Amino acid sequence: MTTPPPITLILADDHPVVRQGLSLLLRASGRFQIVGEAKNGQEAVKLAAALRPDVILMDITMPVLNGLEATAQIIAANPAAKIMILSALTDDEYFERARTSGAVGFLAKQTSTEVLTATICAIAKGQSFLTPPTAKRAALRRIKLGARKGRSAPLTAPEAEVLRLVVDGSANRQVAAQMGISLKLVETHLRRLTKKLKIGETADLIRWAIRRGLVKSSVRLTIT
Repeated sequence: MTTPPPITLILADDHPVVRQGLSLLLRASGRFQIVGEAKNGQEAVKLAAALRPDVILMDITMPVLNGLEATAQIIAANPAAKIMILSALTDDEYFERARTSGAVGFLAKQTSTEVLTATICAIAKGQSFLTPPTAKRAALRRIKLGARKGRSAPLTAPEAEVLRLVVDGSANRQVAAQMGISLKLVETHLRRLTKKLKIGETADLIRWAIRRGLVKSSVRLTIT
């Protein structure tokens, strides 16, 4: 089988430690190539024009030119550009401004590696992930409520809670600690979830949640 070419990325963030952390995290997956880094929006605009990457990860708060203004300029010059906002600012106001500026994705700066990489891969393929944070939280509540009442959702209440925590970016051990159950039971719930939803593995489960707008955008990215 032929290995697909890596997805090329530009990282735009004014904090060197964030850029370095993201670069290490994404390179480690083997699916991405970082072709440029920008410390402000103006640099991001210039790099986008010169390098034409598959996806641009754009912070909002940056000097010289903020990420939303930079996004608008990049899209004006190249409507095919794919920009994902990755920011600590996750109020619906910022989501709406990101959408109108031309971004095709919006994630908070704290999420799991699986959610981040799955979203980037999907955006590179032409999908868009722009669900307001409040709508995402409401959708998660509907799944959980439906599970409790035994209605349309095919999930038990514990399974729905595991799903919520996983798509919020929690690792399995963190899920176990937050729910007060064993790691083995968390893994059992995940296996049942993937079986019920006819999904192969946890990464695919996260993609399923992303497609339905269930990735919560209310916290920041932890880079380890």
